[in-house]
Amino acid sequence: MGVPGAIRPTAMTIHSQWLAVFKKLSPESFSKVNQFQPKSCFVDGMPSLMVSSHVSEWKDIVHRNFGFAVNKYFKMGCQNVVIGFDHYDYVSSGKSITQHNRAKKVAPFEFGAGESLPTFVPRDYNEKIRNRAFKRAVIDYIATHLPRVVHLEKGKSLIIDYVHAPVRYFLDPDTGVLQHEYMGLPPMGECDLKAVRFAELFGDMIIHSVDGDFLPISMIFHEKLVAQKKPLNLAVYRLEYKADAVKCTGKRSSHGETKKAARTWEFVNVPSLYNALERAMRGWAKGEPCMPMSVAIATMIALTGTDFTRALPHVPPERLWECLSHKRVWQGLSQSYDVESDALDVDAACDLFVAELYKLKFSKHTSGPNLQRVMQNLQGSKLAPSTRAQLPSLERVRCTIKNVNFLLIYWKCISPRALPFVEGGEMYDYSVCFPEAVSEEYGFKRKRSGKGAVTWLDDED
Repeated sequence: MGVPGAIRPTAMTIHSQWLAVFKKLSPESFSKVNQFQPKSCFVDGMPSLMVSSHVSEWKDIVHRNFGFAVNKYFKMGCQNVVIGFDHYDYVSSGKSITQHNRAKKVAPFEFGAGESLPTFVPRDYNEKIRNRAFKRAVIDYIATHLPRVVHLEKGKSLIIDYVHAPVRYFLDPDTGVLQHEYMGLPPMGECDLKAVRFAELFGDMIIHSVDGDFLPISMIFHEKLVAQKKPLNLAVYRLEYKADAVKCTGKRSSHGETKKAARTWEFVNVPSLYNALERAMRGWAKGEPCMPMSVAIATMIALTGTDFTRALPHVPPERLWECLSHKRVWQGLSQSYDVESDALDVDAACDLFVAELYKLKFSKHTSGPNLQRVMQNLQGSKLAPSTRAQLPSLERVRCTIKNVNFLLIYWKCISPRALPFVEGGEMYDYSVCFPEAVSEEYGFKRKRSGKGAVTWLDDED
């Protein structure tokens, strides 16, 4: 059961090499055809905001980038299709490092809150969409017009999850299209965190997104459902990973331009991939007590770079995966996990796990009982100066482990807690979803200069 890749692909978040690792481990988890009948679909609307250069009318963005995908999922048999957008008021402060780095690449563009969109789509739209006020105006336009262009039938619903509580649009045979808010679902920040609550609400789901975070988040969610004995079918529909992908066909168009190779999409069966990872890790444990798979999965992905963590130098995904199969490395990771806090012990993670990683990676150049000694030996070794310059300091590794502990909470997608009703509307406690990132505990701090900008705890700003 194929679905067109209506969403314009953009590389995002987790290291793409993890797809090579996962596909080699469990090729049966990847397929062109979905393996179950979905009851619902969650579409990450943020990548769909990008447009082709020939688009000039706003209605075309609504039809081509959103309406087309919604209608196709309805034809697949989905009863509910959710379009999600980021709500920046509820995005963690820890994300601002990534957001700031992206913003530095954008030419200044003045567009204030409340301004109207221009009559036609600007030619430099894909640059302007990086302006947050402009992006909000575009999303508001899409949220207003999309319910008018999708083919709602009896028993089908379109849900838009953006600023307030998600809004459901459905067809009433007598009065036409109606809408109501899901008052039990509070506003949330990033799309990554919004999808799984609809799977709990609607059942078997496809998540349509190029954002790599959805894979680890979905596996963490699957583990939770299995523990509750409420498993469901879950798949992520994403750009197909091709190890030998060719960037262009070598052929030329009628205008003399080199044609780009067509990008294709594939389904990733989340329970199947999770089970394959679990089998591998339990094999490494060799009967010893094993840490939760969700913690192991999130940790290994986080250590190779995410929006909230920096990658450990010289340990890309394929190398990290290989290292984890070694007894001392896997034991080091397992012994770093503290059951009571459901987090990594920073000292243990540095000395028992990361130290073992680098000892294995540079076995001819270092040894030592802890990370500090291992790094001292490497800095005094015969490694190339450029390699030694890239090695992380002890402070950076400690900071990264703290960042990982933040991500272990964030990726659980915990819903905010409703507070007693107050005049003016419902209020929620978001600290249960994710704690304040700017803290010694989670490895983020405010810069001394820069209007309160956030940086890493080890950064000498």
